Order: sequence, then C-alpha cells, then structure tokens
Amino acid sequence: MLKLIKNISQKQCIQYALTVLLTGMILYLTSALWCKGIVVSFNVQSDKSIEYQVFYTETPEQDFNEKQSIKKNILKGFQKVEFILPIGKIAKFRLAFGNEPEKIEISDLKIKGSESVEPDYSEFAENDINYSVTDEGKILLSFYENVPYVSLCNTNPYITYKKDLNLVRNDRIDWCRLIVIAVLAFLLMFKFTKHLSEKRYSRSDMVMVTVFFALLFIPMSYISDTEISEKEYRMLAQKPSVSIYDEDGESFGERFDAWYNDHFFGRDEITEFYKNVIALVSPTLQNDKVLIGKDGWLFFKENNGMNNYANVVDLPERNMENGLRYLKAIDDWCKEHNKKFYYVIAPDKGKIYGEYYRLIRKQRSDDYSIAMQFVDYIRKNSDIKVIYPRDELLKHKKDGLVYYKDDTHWSEFGAYWAYKTIADAISEDYDIKRINIDRWPNNDIRSSYDLHKFLNKGYEDSIMRKSPEYLYKSPEYVMKADCVMETRYGKSDEGLILCENKENRYNVFVLRDSFFSWLIPYTADTFNVSKILWKHNMEFEDLEDIEQNYDIVILESVERFIPFILNQRFPYFPRYY
Repeated sequence: MLKLIKNISQKQCIQYALTVLLTGMILYLTSALWCKGIVVSFNVQSDKSIEYQVFYTETPEQDFNEKQSIKKNILKGFQKVEFILPIGKIAKFRLAFGNEPEKIEISDLKIKGSESVEPDYSEFAENDINYSVTDEGKILLSFYENVPYVSLCNTNPYITYKKDLNLVRNDRIDWCRLIVIAVLAFLLMFKFTKHLSEKRYSRSDMVMVTVFFALLFIPMSYISDTEISEKEYRMLAQKPSVSIYDEDGESFGERFDAWYNDHFFGRDEITEFYKNVIALVSPTLQNDKVLIGKDGWLFFKENNGMNNYANVVDLPERNMENGLRYLKAIDDWCKEHNKKFYYVIAPDKGKIYGEYYRLIRKQRSDDYSIAMQFVDYIRKNSDIKVIYPRDELLKHKKDGLVYYKDDTHWSEFGAYWAYKTIADAISEDYDIKRINIDRWPNNDIRSSYDLHKFLNKGYEDSIMRKSPEYLYKSPEYVMKADCVMETRYGKSDEGLILCENKENRYNVFVLRDSFFSWLIPYTADTFNVSKILWKHNMEFEDLEDIEQNYDIVILESVERFIPFILNQRFPYFPRYY
C-alpha cells in the first residue's frame, strides 16, 4: 500500500483531489434527487394514462398556484406514485387529475416529512368531483357518473386536504440513488480530469479549467421562485412548460433563457456590481434600462420601450385575436354570473410626455401605438369595456405633473385622473360613490423611484444636480378603508392586498401590475371590499372567489405589457375556446 502511494505522482494527486471536489459539487446540486425531503405517495389503479399534479404551500395563508406544483404522467393500470416536494415545510396539499380521467382508485395515500400522515378521506374538502371510500379503505373517484356540469368543463379536477399539515422536511437519504449518482459523477469527473492531464496541461491550467467549470454551476445552485422584482418594479419571467412547439413566436429555449436570466443565484448582486463598475469607467454612460431625456426626464427602455414610443411596432392580428379571446372569455364568464368586467390600459409615460424624448423620433402618430391597435381591435370585435385614459391625462398635464420625472409610473395626481376615468365607466353600470379631491397642494420633494435607481451612480448625481427639486401635487385626502397585505417570508408583500370600507356597496376583484398601486387608496374607498392581486393570469381559484364574493372584475396592465396580455390563457372551459 505504501509503495503504491509513493508511486502516485503529484499531478495524479491533483487529479484525484479535483475529481473529488467536482463530484462533491455535483452531489450538492443533485441533492433533491437523493434526499427524500417531503414525499407524497399513493397507489393508483386507473383504466387510462393520467397526468397527476400535486399542489402544495408552505404556509396556510398561501393560495395554490402552478409554480408550487409537480406534474407526472402515470400509465394506466396499477402504479405506485411518488412525488418529492422541493420545500422545507408543507401546510396545504391538493391532488389534481388531468387528461379527462374516468375512474381512479387510490389507496395508501401518505405524506411523509418529519413524520408521516395518512389522511382520512373524510378530511378532504368538497369540490367538483364525486368520490367514495371502499370497504378496503381505498378512495374511488368517478368523473362521468352523476358529476356536476362544471366538472365536464374542467379537465383538471382535484381533491384538497382541508387540514393544516404543518409537516417539516426530513432529509432522509435514499442511499441507492446517492450511490448511483456518486459513482456516475466520480467516473465522469475522473475522465474529465484525466483528459486534462493527458493533454499535458500544467497543474495551474488544470486548476484554472476545473475552477472555471465549477463556477459555471454556482448560478444554478439556487433558483429563486420570486415572482416580482422589487428593485425593478416588474413581474419576472415565469418558468416555461416544456413544449416542442413555439408559443406566440417564442421557442422553449427563448422562454427558458428569459426565466433563467431572471432567477439565477446571485443575479441581484451581479447587476449591482456591474452598475458600480460602469459608474467607475464612465459615469455618464446610459444603460439598457433608462433613456435620459430632456430636462432631467427619464424613460424606460425595456419591454421594447423605444420602439413603442416611436409607434413602429405592429401587433400581429393572430396575437391580438388570442389576447381578445382571453379578455372575452373573462367578459363572457362575468356576464354568465351577473358580473361586470373592465379592461384598463395605463398609458406609457412616453405617450403623455413624449416631447422630452431624445435620440429617437416618432415614426407614426399615437393613433398607431400598440395600445390603440389593441383597443381598436377589441372595440371592433367585441363589446368589452376597455378604458385607456390617455386623453384624460393629456388634458390635465397642464395642471400638474401626471407622471414622475424619474419614475416610469404616473404620479398621485395622474393616478387620480386615471381613477376618475375608470370610475366614470363603472358608474354607467353601478351606483358607486366616486372620490372627488379638490385640494392638491404642491410639495417640494426629491423623488427617487425606479428609473432613478437604474441609473449609474455617477450620472444619477448629475441628474439630481441638474434638477434637484421636483414639484408634484399631493392630495389632501386620508383613506378611510382598512387594508392588509399578504405576508410572505416574514414581510409584507404587495402580491395580495385586501381592503374594506363598509360605507360602500359592491365588491371589486382586481388583476394588475405596479401602476395600480397608485390607484389603491381611491379604489379602496369606492368599494365595499377590494381584492387586488399583482398578476394578469386568471385562475380557477380566482373564478370561484369572484363567483361567491365579488361584483366587478378589473384587469389593469400598463401599455408596454400588452404583449404579455396577448399570451394569457383563460382557465380551460371548452365553450370559451
């Protein structure tokens, strides 16, 4: 043994050390495959192949959503099914069934974490499907015998466990998987390092190449599930579903690239470091996010902002048709359930203050903007109430700044006039109490919002020296409604806001982006209950909530987000497609 060790060269020692290092890194990155974590398992007998989907939440307050779910396609016949959930704690659980199932027999359902729970089937919440429990303790689900009509429209029926599980992750090791992955990883890395040594690379070259490849794994070591960027005031790209077909002109690779670029580990730190470096090299250099206009005005470049300002973007009719299909499905559903739907488009800042742009000119008038293209298409092909308050904002810009100079959003003054336009449209259908504000004193404030923060630090200072004080109108108004925000990760989150003002009638359900934040005080005091969600996609849970609790539905999106609206899908009801 000693003689064998003596015969090992220094280069071979480095090879083995690097092999072990890279193998350890691979095991760390694949820990979800060999750590049991929280496991949902059950036996199933079915007459056809079915897609099963497990939804889960980490807190009782969270709603079920597609991002916190796992899907598996299971062949017909008897199968043992196991889902490994990538979370540290599970509170709520839902099992959904797709592909138009007929009959399913489930037994031995278990949820395992720090302890094991075998749910009593009587503890499942009632929903759209029928199920019964056999003498052997199996749950029998039937989808086409005496099933409510709504189930026939829903290709993804489900059962929900109504108790709080409160199970904590248990990192028990699946030794079989661990050994297989470790052996394969070691052999692969040994082959890799041996290749480097046989090419007669120096020790420093081997170390450099190995470190380089090791660093490539760091960004993927943790993928954030954050939906909203607080620093950028925007929705982050959603994880794409695997498809061999292009969706609305974007391939899976493009959609995956956008999602990964928004969520990789260390993204915020790298972005901040890049800004600091650019500021040192060239403090006055503009960046990809911000156009520095005339007189200290800042404009957003992303989401095709420059071309949208120039009105050179033509929306394909097939895309507008898809977007109208989504809006019309919401509108038709609302009509069937005696509700009213309103689609609101917040104008881009350049449509109101385009005179402060520089470096680019309008190629066509604003009558050919993407907003007007879509608005005209909607009005020509449907009776949906679409609200685009551009004219109202242009009318009142002489009375005060309706957008912030260093922010992409409208000001409190501008948001008020947008609210008035929306309230006027709703008042044609409902007797609502509209908010009227007469006093708007000027405030000498130094605003510091999203576009200002995107600037390189050197130029940021020069802008503030050029225009150190901005005058904005602030309302003499105190909101009466009580509002609460959903709490996630120990802090308040604008993803869900609930407001109540018992002096009013009617309840409103809002899907929105960041522009609606400035409308919340006025909306909350106009309606009895306001539920305001930061998203644009309508889900089954939303429809159930609206049917039971709300009278009015509002979908708001800023003009530059219209391409995202064109990609939305209404929860699948055959009669809407």
